[in-house]
Amino acid sequence: MKLAVFSIFGIVVTLGLLMQGCSGISNANQVVFPATNVSYSQQVEPFLTLACNTPGCHDISAAGGYDLSTWTDIRNYPGLVDVNATNPNLDTSSILLLTLFGEEPHAAPLNVNQNQRDGIKTWIMEGALLN
Repeated sequence: MKLAVFSIFGIVVTLGLLMQGCSGISNANQVVFPATNVSYSQQVEPFLTLACNTPGCHDISAAGGYDLSTWTDIRNYPGLVDVNATNPNLDTSSILLLTLFGEEPHAAPLNVNQNQRDGIKTWIMEGALLN
């Protein structure tokens, strides 16, 4: 029985490593956003998964106050991604943008660069689509 459990665990770990290796992205600093046509699945989700969705922060436990683990969770939280209030001058009430740009406090240091801030802003300005 123990051998079967260890075998299943080994398979799961191996598949996880293979899937991570296929994307080629293993940390948030590797996520580069384009200037336009930002994709949730190609840029936003990988960035949030690696930079924000760690256990006890902004994962499904929402210990940090916001669950950033899925597009639905992001869009369903009032004010987190406020598409209608966004404009190119960052005159917005979007909690996510205000936090990334240092206008709202965050409990831990943010590991985010200017390209990623601008990329999330562009994604929101483009409608925060599930694309």
